Amino acid sequence: MDYSKKIINKLLDKFEASKSFISANKVNQSFNLYLAKEFHEYADESNYKAFEDINRATADLIEKGLISSKLKKNNTYDKLVLKVENIEKAYSFAGRKNKQDINKSLSDLLNSYIDKGDAILSKFAAKQIENVEKNMRPKYFSGNLSEYAEILECIYRIQKVEKETFIREFSISLFNNSKKFELIKEKVRNILFEYGEFNEKETVFEELNILKNPSYIYLKGNGTIMIGDNQFSTSCFDGGIGLTSFDVAKIQEIKIETSKIITVENLTSFYNFSDNDYFVIYLGGFHNTLRRNFIKCVFNCNPDKEYYHFGDIDAGGFYILEHLKAKTGIDFKSLNMDIPTLVRYKKYWRPLSSNDIKRLKRLQDTEHSETIAFMLKNSCKLEQEIIAF
Repeated sequence: MDYSKKIINKLLDKFEASKSFISANKVNQSFNLYLAKEFHEYADESNYKAFEDINRATADLIEKGLISSKLKKNNTYDKLVLKVENIEKAYSFAGRKNKQDINKSLSDLLNSYIDKGDAILSKFAAKQIENVEKNMRPKYFSGNLSEYAEILECIYRIQKVEKETFIREFSISLFNNSKKFELIKEKVRNILFEYGEFNEKETVFEELNILKNPSYIYLKGNGTIMIGDNQFSTSCFDGGIGLTSFDVAKIQEIKIETSKIITVENLTSFYNFSDNDYFVIYLGGFHNTLRRNFIKCVFNCNPDKEYYHFGDIDAGGFYILEHLKAKTGIDFKSLNMDIPTLVRYKKYWRPLSSNDIKRLKRLQDTEHSETIAFMLKNSCKLEQEIIAF
């Protein structure tokens, strides 16, 4: 074991964690360690080799002017003190980059994303700069500055993806490496979810058009779809029909013969929905660019219809509805996402978690305020699969 470098690194850790490091301390600090406490083998009489190695390393560091200590009569050292006046030599000896230089590089990197016009990155970068100034490690920084730069750039670029793209394709386009995104994707997902407005952490990438596999939109009801010179009716498919994202992009016109159109959050509810007054659309829970464009196409071809959304009676369900309205500009009304439905299915209630409560409170100013107040008062939520048609 290289005890010399272990000793110096432990002392540098103490120095970098101190107020003196950020010039916030009004008195001079000393940085020291006690050998027997830091290295238990030093006091182990049966491990004479370790004792000799540590004594030799200590003497070498004293001779180099990196630490000070006194050899006691029993040939042991007790307290080792870092010589702060030779701090640069200590960093050089340890083969370690000065944390002040690292913090400067981090601040420069984070500042470069403050003014890029990205709300998520601006909030995240501002908070991490604040952490750096307090001598705290920025969130999701593992010590690798290059990786941190890749994470920030990935967050910036992923929000500009306009069409459905496979994960590996996105990784190649950004890093020229099909597997690189996999190494940082959880940190990217966490930052996007913590600082953005997404329904669920698990579907953040899907909302931003990044997918593992081709996605589908499922349709059920009386309608006609035009793709090129081809026309087909959806009414002959009793269980509904699924269109891949590739085919959805080709649709030129869709005519709906029912008076109402409804989007459904969960696939089971899509299959169980059997009201002939509705044309039913299953979007997969999340709404990315392709799905929103499809909904807009339906609306543009059928502006005189009534538009509804049916989802879970929980924070996620209401968020999906509000997100759908905001992103499409269509005035969707909720169906069976109200107090009477909750009361009717009371025996199926599930209690609210602390996160449910937090998210519901953020939706209190919407048109669902009465239902949300009822849910908060009774600590209840309901999955839409329970509701029968």
